[in-house]
Amino acid sequence: MSAALLASVSLVAAADEMIPPESASRFAGKDGMVCGKVEKARYAEGSEGQPTFLHMGGAFPRHTFSARIPGSAR
Repeated sequence: MSAALLASVSLVAAADEMIPPESASRFAGKDGMVCGKVEKARYAEGSEGQPTFLHMGGAFPRHTFSARIPGSAR
């Protein structure tokens, strides 16, 4: 599965248009699908809920968008 597909699958998609990571902040509180290259992924095995973090729109810590996938949804 490609990283971009993984990022878009992890978010609820109700909008017809794809949102670039750089524009995601304008859609805060709304449903949408953020699509782009995942620059870095990190599995936080020792954290509560064992989440996976996906960083898009640049490498961490200068990224423009982050997605958190709870361990139960992986």
